[in-house]
Amino acid sequence: MYTLLTAASNPTAYNISIDANAIVAIISILLPFGFAAFERKWNREINEINLEVDLAKKVYLDYLLEEIPNSRKKITYNHVQVSGTKDLIETLNNMRRASIFYKFSDEDYYNKVCKELQDLEDILVEKSGKPFVNDIDGSLKLMNDINFRIGSIYNLILQKCTGKK
Repeated sequence: MYTLLTAASNPTAYNISIDANAIVAIISILLPFGFAAFERKWNREINEINLEVDLAKKVYLDYLLEEIPNSRKKITYNHVQVSGTKDLIETLNNMRRASIFYKFSDEDYYNKVCKELQDLEDILVEKSGKPFVNDIDGSLKLMNDINFRIGSIYNLILQKCTGKK
């Protein structure tokens, strides 16, 4: 038992006595409030992540599963030039426009995704129709670069879709 005593010479002083049971009782009353506050904060963070993931899926799902693969399939090399880039260029441009929400909610992500999309679009515009007459190495390098950049775009967007920053 702990006893707090005020000055002994003061007859009006109070003797306050706190035992271990009282301390445990006070802690047992306060502890649930602390857990409730922690759980509320945790749930709020989870809900924000879930909302962000749902939004990213709505914005990008069709692009990732349908439009990019279908547009990519149309790109060909016919021993003279790379062609069929028009659909992928249009898809990338549409994705950039669809990402505008992130300019206001997550500008860092918006800048990253727009840069990746624009860089690939620039390469496609620059190289489309350019002669690669019997330059199989040059055309293969270009096709590998296109595939690598598409993979980078997928990785960036999938991080957003899975709630990773």
